[in-house]
Amino acid sequence: MTTEPKYDVNLIKTFVEGTVDTLKVQCSIAATVGKPYKLSDGVKSLGVDIIGIIGLTCKSFKGTMAICFPTKTYLGVMSGMLGETYTEMNSDIQDGAGELLNIIFGYTKRILNQQGYEIEMAIPSVIYGANIEVQADAKTTSVFVPLSTPSGDFYVKVAVK
Repeated sequence: MTTEPKYDVNLIKTFVEGTVDTLKVQCSIAATVGKPYKLSDGVKSLGVDIIGIIGLTCKSFKGTMAICFPTKTYLGVMSGMLGETYTEMNSDIQDGAGELLNIIFGYTKRILNQQGYEIEMAIPSVIYGANIEVQADAKTTSVFVPLSTPSGDFYVKVAVK
């Protein structure tokens, strides 16, 4: 008999709130939150090209948080963040997903550490590619939350061991 993995709804909720707040404040972009789902629900490819990912380490779990963008959405977000219109990827915006994730992580870490999580500092990484396939290993519980913006849709992902 297998048991359903436990989800830390507070962790996911705080990360999503941090993402929505950061887009509003830093990029002047409103984001609408969709219904969360597990990767095991059959999703293998999300049609994303840019992923900002950061490790999570605290006293009770380890995992990752990520923001996953199709190029079109990413260009719109970076245009809002930097105050210039971007229509293609270039060196000026390549690390933008990491910078954005740093802000979101700071928000999330501050809120959760006030609640006793003791999340440690981390440095984000950015992955680029065409239609990156996003998967979870068997030891990880992955939850995706779709978000919609005027520039397009994207996802936040929380994966915890």
